[in-house]
Amino acid sequence: TTTTTTTMSSARAQHRGGRAMGGATAHPRASDRAVAMMRGASFARARAVVEDGESAMGAASTSSSAASSSSSSSWMTSTTRTKGRDARDYWFPVAFARDVRDKTSMATFDLFNVPWVLFRGEDGELGCVKDECAHRACPLSLGKVVEGRIQCPYHGWEYTTGGACVKMPSCKFLKDVVLN
Repeated sequence: TTTTTTTMSSARAQHRGGRAMGGATAHPRASDRAVAMMRGASFARARAVVEDGESAMGAASTSSSAASSSSSSSWMTSTTRTKGRDARDYWFPVAFARDVRDKTSMATFDLFNVPWVLFRGEDGELGCVKDECAHRACPLSLGKVVEGRIQCPYHGWEYTTGGACVKMPSCKFLKDVVLN
């Protein structure tokens, strides 16, 4: 089997939905116990690696809840800092690779109180976007994966593994719209 390494675009500036997190290349190593890993601070990269020990989903939720439990106002607080280092600068296991094995499956997780969804594109590339549609903030994970794009269940907006909104069925008359 293979382990997938995903390179992510910067997600430092916050915005709603469709945040790019994906782009992947396969490496000839690993097993079915591979987990998707995510580095928090700049969300600069993600990768799947062989993980021994506890459940990756459990480790991610434990890490995120522990880092943000003492503050409800902001996900970047002093509780996420460790000896001058931001806790989001470290890798966190977020999902097992088997959770997103086929092109129609999705895996959701929270990291530092921000919801994310993992899915595979038409070419099998692993993508990760913020679990929120840019249109009406509906969780994308309630939708489905159609032709390698995650589709919002509300109005059918579709996002690629790179986070780009490529289909807006309710806005067919609009051409070349850029989402900020």
